[in-house]
Amino acid sequence: MGIYCMKEETTKLTVRLPTRDVEFAKAYARTHGLTVTEVIDRYLRRMRTREPQSLSAEVELITGLVPADADVDAEAEYRSTTSRIEGARLEIGRGTPGQ
Repeated sequence: MGIYCMKEETTKLTVRLPTRDVEFAKAYARTHGLTVTEVIDRYLRRMRTREPQSLSAEVELITGLVPADADVDAEAEYRSTTSRIEGARLEIGRGTPGQ
């Protein structure tokens, strides 16, 4: 299979995965000339070096709009907004004037 040399001390690990995932990993490794160990090791190394997920532009845009000390029932606001949106959809679906 692949030419691979781990420079760090290694430890054997047994994991239980769904059969289809194991079959996929083996096929992927075979297709790319790697061992399953190499595939997993490369994936873990990539995870280690990735930057922490940054907030999306949309979340950045609204961050701080509501003061942290605001007395807001977020669940009630969510339900109210969802209800208004659903009502508007129903109105549009009926073809009411003002579309």
